[in-house]
Amino acid sequence: MSQFDYPRINFAGQASVSPCTANNVNEAPMVFYDPVSVKAITPPRVFLSGGKLKPPFTLEDLEKALPAGSLHQEGAEVFFTIDPIKDKPSFDEWVITPLGQCALDAAYYQAYAMIPAPVMGDDESLMGAIPGYWNYFGDESFTFMNVKVLSVALPDQNGEQVYGEEDKGLPEELTALIGANLLMDEAYMVDITPSTSSFTQIFCKSMSLQKDKEVFFSGTPLKGNLRTINLSRIVNEQMPQSGSGDIFTVIPISQLDETNNSPIIRLFEKFADPSQTLKGLFIRYNLFENEEIRPFDYLKNGKVPNPAKLQIAGSISPWYKGEMKSIGLGRQLVYHQALVGTTFIPPLMTRTDYEQKIFHVDLFNGVPESHQDDGSYEVFPLGTVEFRLQLDNGVEKPLGRLNIGPNAFNRSENIQRSGIVAFPLNISREEGQSGRIGLYLINDDGTATRIMDEDDYTLFTDQSAIYADAGDDPYYGYHSYSGEKERCRLRVMYRGEPVQERVPFTLVEFAVKQQASIMSSSIFRHTYYKDKDIVTFPTDQAANAVYLFLPGHTWQVPQMNFAAIFITGYVVHLRVLPMGDYGRYLDPLDPQYPTPVTFEVLYEEIFKAYDFAYPIMGNIIPFTKEKYDNAKMAKILVERVALNNWGNHRYMPVTRELSDNQRALIQKWAEPFLNPE
Repeated sequence: MSQFDYPRINFAGQASVSPCTANNVNEAPMVFYDPVSVKAITPPRVFLSGGKLKPPFTLEDLEKALPAGSLHQEGAEVFFTIDPIKDKPSFDEWVITPLGQCALDAAYYQAYAMIPAPVMGDDESLMGAIPGYWNYFGDESFTFMNVKVLSVALPDQNGEQVYGEEDKGLPEELTALIGANLLMDEAYMVDITPSTSSFTQIFCKSMSLQKDKEVFFSGTPLKGNLRTINLSRIVNEQMPQSGSGDIFTVIPISQLDETNNSPIIRLFEKFADPSQTLKGLFIRYNLFENEEIRPFDYLKNGKVPNPAKLQIAGSISPWYKGEMKSIGLGRQLVYHQALVGTTFIPPLMTRTDYEQKIFHVDLFNGVPESHQDDGSYEVFPLGTVEFRLQLDNGVEKPLGRLNIGPNAFNRSENIQRSGIVAFPLNISREEGQSGRIGLYLINDDGTATRIMDEDDYTLFTDQSAIYADAGDDPYYGYHSYSGEKERCRLRVMYRGEPVQERVPFTLVEFAVKQQASIMSSSIFRHTYYKDKDIVTFPTDQAANAVYLFLPGHTWQVPQMNFAAIFITGYVVHLRVLPMGDYGRYLDPLDPQYPTPVTFEVLYEEIFKAYDFAYPIMGNIIPFTKEKYDNAKMAKILVERVALNNWGNHRYMPVTRELSDNQRALIQKWAEPFLNPE
């Protein structure tokens, strides 16, 4: 149950994120990086998906506007190539210049004006778009800034009591935590499917909680997982400024510097639930109020990073045996009716704790805000909401009521308690299992509008972001947290309790196509699952795919766009890396073996993609023969790409896009430098 457990240590501050945006393919249908083949595309391509052009232009108009020989068709794919952008020098100039301003591709200006660009706006064309997007020189870094403990929550007869700096009654040992600094050292943010940006992972060297000279804990967390996304948190902004998301991670006791003797563990052993087996720390935090400079003027500011600044708020609580490591389980509510003009409301996790008689709700990611005229943010005046249990016989029982707005449950209160509210629970387990929880908006006339419903069946997995190589046997699992493969195990619940007999689910596949310029959707599988079942996904060929689990059997592809995956979060993201044909370098049975692995081979097969799509790598150490062909670099590279470092913050590449045979290619290249004859 995790974020709902006690003691809950609430913190808040700021964060800086600097993702490299070239691999996001945000200017689709124009692409210069293919996340499926993990290749740079030179010259860049502009796809004509379905022949769609901006009105009133026709395909004939486009053909007349394009230079001769630049329009192509490969199978069903029709595209034109931007032929002057054919090498690294021309690409470096073009990628940071708004389309329509670079002299190199002047012959394509008319064509750009005919191509619709969804990311630029409904009525916009590619003209003016910056190919490298808003942070082309980002280094994937993720940094906490001035993050401090604000309060500590403990249970009481009214649900819970949240103790801040000025409040009395908190035990002295816990009072010492107020004002402590939460630090994160050497952390990197990685999207498993970069063209969708729908599942972010955080790989981190260490996290620590310190105050003056006292260290409450220091240790290495497992990979962080972005689980719950709100596309419309800021109701008067557009994505990405409007968005927010919850990230979950854990630090096992074994990965704390002092293990069981860590001060935080001693505190938890004293104040946490003595009936539970403590496994470590459960950490969840929300990133919100995103401030980005876009479009970014590289011509004026130079080839520099343009990190985004965000607010962060979250909590630290005990992590117990049997709990998940990437999300807190409970009873999840999903939107029934959109509020205040938003696209949808994100799922809300609740918990009915029958032992402590508390009903918990994690509201943080779901409370809407508005951007004020003075630049500040405040909770949108939603009004009074009420949680109710609707029994299967139609009887409704109130669970808790809250007034959400600037003068009630406002932004400050939301942050102070990290969004978790608790109400006394006055129902039995039998009653709880005999009904569904709903969220109602209380209207001015006293009537109620049901806006969220509990999903009877929920499905989650700790392996929501998994990697494999093309041709791997999925039976043996995938890489998710480390270099060791693990199987994808489901947690299937019915109204908060494990499902013991299999129930029907439909899997919908969203797959990246046409070199990330479009995404297709189709029904992938009809099947049945129960709690702790194992699920596999195809690894026969390279892929970027997202699988959405829908309770029940659906026989037609639902009319939904990709944003549907955020409504419930019942998803698995799959990255299958391509396996190149390297037999002549690696396979003694190949007739061309042993062809030497030169730096030029490495650059073409591996480094080129990063040189174009992740330029910060080449800025630190240029991808040149002079820099790489030596024993020192060979040793560093072999160590950093080793599979046993896969879950480490220093693993290369940080994007986790290196296949096994590419790793073997690097090792083969390094042999003459590390073991000279």
